[in-house]
Amino acid sequence: MAAVRHLRVGILGPLFLLASGCARGDETAGDTAPPWFGTGEASGTSGATGTTGTTGTTGASATTDGGGCPPGAAGCECAPGDVCDPGLSCVDGVCSMPVCGDGIVQPGEECDDGNMDETDMCRNDCTAASCGDGIVQVGEECDDGPDNQPGAACRPNCRSNVCGDGDVWEGVEACDDTNPASLADGCTADCLPAPVGAELSQEAGAFDTSWRIVSAGAYDGSDAAAEEPAIATYGPRPVSHFREMHLTSQVPVVLVRTWMGGHDFAVGDAAGHPTLVHGSAFDSPYFQPPGVAGVPETDNLACPQDTWVVGMTVHAGSLIDAVALECAPLEVSLENGAYVVHHGNATMLGKAGGPGGSAQPPLSCPDGWVVGQVRIAREIAGYTQVGIKCHRVDLVYP
Repeated sequence: MAAVRHLRVGILGPLFLLASGCARGDETAGDTAPPWFGTGEASGTSGATGTTGTTGTTGASATTDGGGCPPGAAGCECAPGDVCDPGLSCVDGVCSMPVCGDGIVQPGEECDDGNMDETDMCRNDCTAASCGDGIVQVGEECDDGPDNQPGAACRPNCRSNVCGDGDVWEGVEACDDTNPASLADGCTADCLPAPVGAELSQEAGAFDTSWRIVSAGAYDGSDAAAEEPAIATYGPRPVSHFREMHLTSQVPVVLVRTWMGGHDFAVGDAAGHPTLVHGSAFDSPYFQPPGVAGVPETDNLACPQDTWVVGMTVHAGSLIDAVALECAPLEVSLENGAYVVHHGNATMLGKAGGPGGSAQPPLSCPDGWVVGQVRIAREIAGYTQVGIKCHRVDLVYP
């Protein structure tokens, strides 16, 4: 390259001398040198050999990239730390116009991270990411842009609306408080209204209309009309126990008198989730007047605390000898946005009454139903028929 530049000086030097008409030997080449020689030409002097002009060509090398591209100009090569012309930046070794995405923050850009990832803190248009821009960035749970609103799926702070945040999600939550572990404020931990009680359903067709009955061998139904008080039905109310079961003193020992009792429903608070527990107790009308001489009283046959009768097994021969109660708690579960009552784990109690008879097929209520009515028929010698009727448990709301 140096040889080329010496040649260029050797050829062009005489031409400029001819053009000037009378060049002085002590005249500097920089007075008449063309612009592509650069500022270095000022240190050289014209001469036939061009030796002193070598300094000038060296100056040209310092101010160009060797390909005719002025340093700092658009499209010209640059190195880190070089200064490009106003409005340009050194990007990937070339002076270029500013472009969003080049990794250099230019005037008019809030940021420029050099990538095309909309989920980081700098968006693809070189504006800073922020909650409400409609793009879910790092640290945000959601971002629906202008739809970030109280009561919406995405809250103004780009946090998803969830039960327990105190913000009622319209159309999804019925309530939402900041104390989800308590029912005292009327809102459950599931953001639903808290039930205030339960009852045996009174809807038309809601009752299990089939009596589940066990008849002893002596039962013929002939005196049913004459002994209507002894063919007892009552309720519907939730049964939880038999009271004062009395037996004959002769052999065989059989049941001759008893009556039922129960507990109404109350709502318990299980850390903000409703559950059903025993409420006020009640006794049904008895089936045979008390005070029968020579009739011993057995222990009460009662379900454990906060459980109800959901079935029974009758032991019978020619007469009803004994019964065994099946008891279960009532659990409240959330299904499809509503609370539903189900049986918990059932317990079969030991039989109470006489020692005779054989176990008959069990009488059972469907899941979520309890015994609400009991029928007992009595012949002269003792009980000849026991039956139950089941009723669905419905929650009551304010």
